[in-house]
Amino acid sequence: MANNRESYSSDVRLELVSRSSRVRLAKIGPGYVVPRARVQLPAGDANVVLWIDGNERCWKVRLLGDSVPFERAVRFVDVSDETIPEAEDSTAPPGCLF
Repeated sequence: MANNRESYSSDVRLELVSRSSRVRLAKIGPGYVVPRARVQLPAGDANVVLWIDGNERCWKVRLLGDSVPFERAVRFVDVSDETIPEAEDSTAPPGCLF
């Protein structure tokens, strides 16, 4: 069997970033994210940020309703196509809110 070390990513990170918090994610699915730890998140605009081997991809999302620590999945809608004002001092990558 051939060694395909170049066919996988060794550094993969996934986070939910809002103006008030930065939460590491265990996984993402269509319309939901699963935080690694149980957290409370307010409804509102956020970013889902994925880093793969140093390359960053960002989705603007809107969290639906407040999530509480006993909920496993946090629901969202993708608002990447909406115009949402970015923070003036933002150092976020293109496509991200913050």
